[in-house]
Amino acid sequence: MTGNRYHHEIDGLRAISVVVIILFHLKVSQFSGGFIGVDVFFVVSGFLISQIILGNLSGDSFTFRDFYLRRTTRILPALIVMVAAVLLVAALLQQPTSLVHTAWESIYALLSVSNLYFWSEANYWATSSENYVLLHTWSLGVEEQFYLIYPLLLVVAYRLGQQKGVLALLVFMLVAGTWANEEVFKTDRTAAFYLSPLRFYEFALGGLGAVLFERFQALRKSAALSNVATVLGISMILWGAVTLHPFIHRLPGAISLIPAGGALLPILAGPSACARLLLCNPVMSWLGKTSYSLYLVHWPLIVFYRYYFGGHLDATDKLILLGATLLSAELLCRGVERTFRLRPGNNMTRGNLSARKVVTGILVSLLLLIAFAGTAVYKKGFPGRLTPEAQSLLDISAREDNIARKEYFEERCLPAGEVFCG
Repeated sequence: MTGNRYHHEIDGLRAISVVVIILFHLKVSQFSGGFIGVDVFFVVSGFLISQIILGNLSGDSFTFRDFYLRRTTRILPALIVMVAAVLLVAALLQQPTSLVHTAWESIYALLSVSNLYFWSEANYWATSSENYVLLHTWSLGVEEQFYLIYPLLLVVAYRLGQQKGVLALLVFMLVAGTWANEEVFKTDRTAAFYLSPLRFYEFALGGLGAVLFERFQALRKSAALSNVATVLGISMILWGAVTLHPFIHRLPGAISLIPAGGALLPILAGPSACARLLLCNPVMSWLGKTSYSLYLVHWPLIVFYRYYFGGHLDATDKLILLGATLLSAELLCRGVERTFRLRPGNNMTRGNLSARKVVTGILVSLLLLIAFAGTAVYKKGFPGRLTPEAQSLLDISAREDNIARKEYFEERCLPAGEVFCG
């Protein structure tokens, strides 16, 4: 079982994951499978959470309070700020119907159940899904639901059978989860994609890496083998990002284990020479440490940019969005994400705020944002913020308007061949 040392190579894996996701969402054609970056994130999360919980259990220092407190302060502050910014921009840019949709998305995102909303609302691969400003929060819903359930399962398995009990649990989750995902895929691909129980097998793969970490010491001690494992793992991820296609391959499912397994190899190989060169360099480390903020900001920027400037993104548009994403993520990471992370001891944040005050602030912020979004839904998108002319345009029924136009032409216009009114 791995100790709680910091795995610098994981920052590089996060960097690869978030970059291929952004390139996929920017419609860079070479990265048709960039969505598998989420699968890599799930494996990394499974590894780290298992490492933390099992390390604390073995030292008899695990408490659910500390675990959920750290997860709350790690995830929610940046999410709350992002959702607040989205609602503000949506209120300025979107017409009422679209604002109602965004308000609903916000409520589900803040309640950590976005994946359930989009399961019922949007096929991830459909063109219409590109208009959902918070579509990307589906993966946060899956991850937060994993954090809610997994520690309970892990603690029970550990109490019953120590490491063997945990190993049995994770093997069952991996095998049964992969099978279940494949079976559900046959009848409901959207459910296989969005529902958290059908994604837990990827977290379990990471958990197995944490449990079996010490058994791979020979791999880490061999420079040649560790370098090969690192390069092979990165190649498996990039192969998935470049080769896999949502309309050709059965995704998610067993095939997702190729990039997912690729994420695990560099972790098991440790800080090899190739890992230090490819994953632990300053650029990859920065991208990895900023990956959560990068993931949060990139999709709303793309959706609002297309909403305002039009759907097609040329090379210049993509560069502008990439620059805006990097800048916004750095501001969010420095100003919010790092500020609210807890220091060792779980009593104070890195911004010198007490954990109690931070949790209180999070709860108040959640309630205020949900109340605002709920009001937007109740008020039907605040149509009063529009000019009377704009409101009258929104009130037009397309069918009735076309009938009126047809009647107008028939009454007043003389045909000239196939052209009416010249």
